[in-house]
Amino acid sequence: MLQYVLSNYPDTQKCLLGHSIGGQLVGLAPSATQMDKIVLVAAQSGNWRFWEGRAKARMWFNWYVLFPVLLGLFGYLPSKRFSGMENLPKHVANQWRSWGKHREYLMSDPTLGETYFGEITTPITAFSIDDDDFAPKIAADWMTAQYSRADKKSVHLRPSDFETHAIGHFGIFKDKFKGSIWTKLLGALQS
Repeated sequence: MLQYVLSNYPDTQKCLLGHSIGGQLVGLAPSATQMDKIVLVAAQSGNWRFWEGRAKARMWFNWYVLFPVLLGLFGYLPSKRFSGMENLPKHVANQWRSWGKHREYLMSDPTLGETYFGEITTPITAFSIDDDDFAPKIAADWMTAQYSRADKKSVHLRPSDFETHAIGHFGIFKDKFKGSIWTKLLGALQS
């Protein structure tokens, strides 16, 4: 997609918004170095050590027990049944699992070859969400830090700032935030 935009719209501003894994993988695309703006939303390391208390135990359990059991039973990860996320092929789930077990997350994967995290100098605005069980702020901060040469700005969203009880990992894209959080996202892309 990035290649298409660069080839067909060379004179327009090129902005990229990556949510969760979408923000994690930006640094794997060589053409990401040619973006004008990058916005990361709840893009985080999935290493279990970034969570605390029960959530930490749950993440450890996911990578070391639940994933192997589900993959063994079904031959793929039936994520829709348990979390509402998309089902994942076995090899994709195993790769994600290996990242989640390692302190350096996807940076530890030698099969990825060359990465471009350190070559991206594009301004990055990274949003984290206070009640996001999938992306604690410390895990989002770690991911943002991987873009080591970029001019980075971090924005932490709290539900109380938007007169709501919850935002969560996926809630940020709900219509009810059209006039509030979406405006912040657009502002980060346009500034």
